[in-house]
Amino acid sequence: MIGARILSYQHCRLARQSKTTLVFQGLFSTNRQVMVHGSCEKEMDIAIIGGGIAGISAADYLVDKSQMRNTFRVALFDKGMSLGGRCSGRQMGRAGEQTIHHGCQLLYPQSQGFRELCGQRAEGIMDGLVVIDSGGKVMHRGNHNSTSSLDAFVGSTNGVGGNIYGGYQASRMLDEYFTRVSSKLSSVHNKCAVTELSWSAETSRPWRVYAKDSSKNDQILVKDYHAVIIADWTALMDLLVRPQKIPRGLQQTLAESHIEGVEYLPTFALIVEIHSKDFGLHDALGFETAIVHGKGTGPLDSFKMLALQAAEQTPDGTTIEYWVLLTSETKSQELVSTHPMYDIHGRLVPQTRPYRQALAQDVEVDFRAALDILLRDEALQRFNISQSFGHRWGRAFTKPGTEVGSQSVYVPQYGLGICGDMFAPRESESPVERAWQSGQAVSANLTDHVAIKSKI
Repeated sequence: MIGARILSYQHCRLARQSKTTLVFQGLFSTNRQVMVHGSCEKEMDIAIIGGGIAGISAADYLVDKSQMRNTFRVALFDKGMSLGGRCSGRQMGRAGEQTIHHGCQLLYPQSQGFRELCGQRAEGIMDGLVVIDSGGKVMHRGNHNSTSSLDAFVGSTNGVGGNIYGGYQASRMLDEYFTRVSSKLSSVHNKCAVTELSWSAETSRPWRVYAKDSSKNDQILVKDYHAVIIADWTALMDLLVRPQKIPRGLQQTLAESHIEGVEYLPTFALIVEIHSKDFGLHDALGFETAIVHGKGTGPLDSFKMLALQAAEQTPDGTTIEYWVLLTSETKSQELVSTHPMYDIHGRLVPQTRPYRQALAQDVEVDFRAALDILLRDEALQRFNISQSFGHRWGRAFTKPGTEVGSQSVYVPQYGLGICGDMFAPRESESPVERAWQSGQAVSANLTDHVAIKSKI
C-alpha cells in the first residue's frame, strides 16, 4: 500500500478545525508556519494541481467567494486537453463546434450550494432518461413531474426534491461553470502535467512546481508558490511515492491522514459519431440517456450509461449524433488488464493516440453487439459508426471503514491542501457534488488561515 512507503507518523496531533476539513496541527518550528502564510507580501500565489471538478471548485472559492479573493493569484495546472477532469470533453462536429463530454455524469444536487450551481439550467430530469436491464427492456422512465421512479437507480434525493441532471444537460452546465471560473484565474495551463513538487523553508514561496507543457514541445515550466492545492489523485500519489522533495514532517502528516485508505476506480469511455438518414439513433432507441441496470454478462452489461451528447444535420439530410458510452465496473476491470493504467515503474500510462485507438476498437465491439439487442427489429445497417474515440478516466474513493477527513485535508504549516472525490465513499450518491464540496472546503480553510495570519 502507499502508506507503507511513507515514514511512520509520531508526534502530530489532529484537530478538527471545522466540520468540513481535517486540519493538521503538528509540532513544527514557528518560522516555517510564518514562511508559508506569514509573508508580508500583499498578494499570494497559489497553484492548484488538477483541473477537475474539485480543482475548479477550489479555484472558484479563492477568486470569487473568499473574503480575501483580491489577495489570491491562482494558477491552475491540468494534464488534460481541456478542463474538467472526468467531466471534460473534446471538440467535434463538422465545424468543431460540438463539445462532447467523455465523462457524462448524472447530477442530483443535494446541498444548497450545489443546487444553486445546477440551478442555471431550467430543466432537471429529462423525458429521454431511462433505466434498462441486460435485455434492453425499460425498467424506469424519467419525467419532469416526479423523481420517485428514479430513486431506485440513482439514489434517493433525501427529501430535497431537487432536479436531476443527466446527459448533455449535466455536461453543458458543468462546461459553463469551468469556463466562467477559468476566466478569473491568473493563468491556466492545459496539457501541462506537474512532474515534480518540492518544498523549502528558505523562501516566502516555499513550493516549487515543475510542469511539462506538452503544447510547447514538452517545455519544463518552473515557478514558486506560497501554497499548493492538490486536486489530482495521480499527482498526489506521485508526491507520496517520491517524498524526498518534501520535509519529513509533511511526510508524516500525510501518512497520518490515511490517504493509503483510498483506491482508484477506473472507467473507460467510448465516444462514437453515428450517421443515419431520415431519423437519428435516439429516435430508434426511444431514449437520450440510459442507465444500464444489469447483472448479467451480455453486451449491455459492459456499460453503465449510454448518453446522447449532441446532434446536427447536414445539408443532404444526414443526421449526425455523438454518443458517449461509459463502461461498467466489470468491463473496466477487464480493460485494465488489456490496457494497463500504470507501467512497470508505477507511472501513469499516457493516453496516446495508439492507446485510445486500441481502447476504442475493444469497446466498439461490445457497443455494436448492444445495438443488436436494443434495436431489435430496426435494421442495424441504417446507422453507420463514422468514427470512435476511446478515453480513460476514473474516480478515487475511500475504502469502507477508512476515515480520510470529512471533505478535504489542509496542512497550514506547509500551505498544502488536498481535495477531491477521494473523500467520498464508493457508494456516494453524488460523487461530483462531493468533489465540488471538497474543493470549496479546502479553499475555505486556506482562506481562514491566511486571514488569521494577516491579523497577527
